[in-house]
Amino acid sequence: MAGLALLAPMAQAKSEPITRAVGNYDLSVSYQKEPPLLDVANALIIEVRDRRSGALVPGLEGSLLVNGQAQVNEAVRPVVVYFRPAAGKPGVYEGVFVPPAVGEYRFQLLGSINGTAIDELFTSGDGGLPEVAVAKDSYTSPGAIIALTTLGVFLVGLVVIAVKQRSQHRHRQQPAA
Repeated sequence: MAGLALLAPMAQAKSEPITRAVGNYDLSVSYQKEPPLLDVANALIIEVRDRRSGALVPGLEGSLLVNGQAQVNEAVRPVVVYFRPAAGKPGVYEGVFVPPAVGEYRFQLLGSINGTAIDELFTSGDGGLPEVAVAKDSYTSPGAIIALTTLGVFLVGLVVIAVKQRSQHRHRQQPAA
């Protein structure tokens, strides 16, 4: 029985949301799926709570936006984030995005909540959001499909070159009549 327990896949615990107080509001940010995976759609889950009443604050989709970027070595790449209300959860919002690279991610929440200016930066890494990982078993992600297609074209090219060289070699060895 103990052996079966070792074979069961270990579930990764979801990390705690990052919560910040801004004026009279608490902003909590986490990922919908953890860890976020390269080339797999995910979302930032953003809860906005009024600290005075404890109630979630709905209707902010017109006054807040999220700018994202990924930094890989020295290159900075923009990450398109679609900010929208979460279905059936007033006061909870989603910043939908697809991680385009493995590296440091920065998400800047900008705008205002009932006159309170918002300019908060949430980053991945130590003490921040979980880092983007590469799916170990995903052969259907856009990056994997491109890599497999490239490999296939390369192998077909090698076969074509080998057949052509073999044909030329045979043609040279045939005796002249």
